[in-house]
Amino acid sequence: MKQFYFKVNATIYEYNYNEEQGDQVNFWQLQEHIEAKNLTLAIEKLFETKLYFSYKKEYAQVNNCDDAMSHILEYSNLVDKNNCEILESDKKRQNWRGLYGCNLSIKIFELNAVDLTKNYFNL
Repeated sequence: MKQFYFKVNATIYEYNYNEEQGDQVNFWQLQEHIEAKNLTLAIEKLFETKLYFSYKKEYAQVNNCDDAMSHILEYSNLVDKNNCEILESDKKRQNWRGLYGCNLSIKIFELNAVDLTKNYFNL
């Protein structure tokens, strides 16, 4: 099993179907360690057990142009006033009122053990 560390920044903003992003209304952070067989399973576990959102890869983006940003996963979805995900079936019934956009910026790190006998004492 591999160890992953996630640092999540969530920006919540008013959502209007015609104007899309409105004023920012909330911001929260989460830091989490997750153990999984691979990165994909770790991301899915983060969404399912900590963020309580369903993970859809097509909503995710990675900045491929900048190596300094290549470990950051950007993800957007719609939530209600309680920060609960709006499912596709609910979007039609919501009439787009009382919805909020949730932009997640997720920094992802894989944690590896360091062999101190080779790297620390042999300076």
